[in-house]
Amino acid sequence: MKRSRVGRMLQILTALQSGRNNRVDDLAEMYTLSKRTIFRDLKELKEIGISCRYNTKTNSYSTEPGFFLTPTNPNRKEAMGVLLLNRIKELNRLDKGFVKDEDFDINEYLGKAWSLIPEGRLYHVKLRFSPEVAHNVAEVNWHRTQRVTFEDDGSAIVQFRIDGLEEITWWILGYGDKVQVLAPLTLRQRIVQIAQKMVQTNQLASLPLQRSGQELPLRNANPFEA
Repeated sequence: MKRSRVGRMLQILTALQSGRNNRVDDLAEMYTLSKRTIFRDLKELKEIGISCRYNTKTNSYSTEPGFFLTPTNPNRKEAMGVLLLNRIKELNRLDKGFVKDEDFDINEYLGKAWSLIPEGRLYHVKLRFSPEVAHNVAEVNWHRTQRVTFEDDGSAIVQFRIDGLEEITWWILGYGDKVQVLAPLTLRQRIVQIAQKMVQTNQLASLPLQRSGQELPLRNANPFEA
């Protein structure tokens, strides 16, 4: 049986919070995955709010101090979010026990959500990726409903049937001008609005430095580096 993406990401997250030095090669060998898949999952964990730090001395990844996600079999709350210890204000011990539901299927519960959070409405998403990234996108199975067709110019039309647009929006933005939203219209409008706000925010931020003749400092190219 094919391992679910949610289950795989929870396994990687458990390894990251273990305190060990987790190199990409080690994670790939541990879970019999490609390094490309590990990098993709690390990026997706970051997109849903989990900060993964990269240590340049050990070439390894870990979670931020204070972060914790229970490593047991995921239940509803574990699958839908993360537990941050510094957000806990009070604990109450209950005289109740919980019996594992052997019929619970996380894939069935999450349905066709892009990653972790279903929104209760299905969308047919149709994207065109430019020839520069088309093959890289197509060689990864991003979602179980994925369909890919290549155009004569080398671009790829990638289609999904997913529940909700919030999570896939940030994945699309990661490809910048290399992807065009063909459908649905509401997703295209959302991408345009966010892109316009990004331009406005960065233009305004650069004005004081332009007046002073300074240049904006370059950030490290690795988004996970500490």
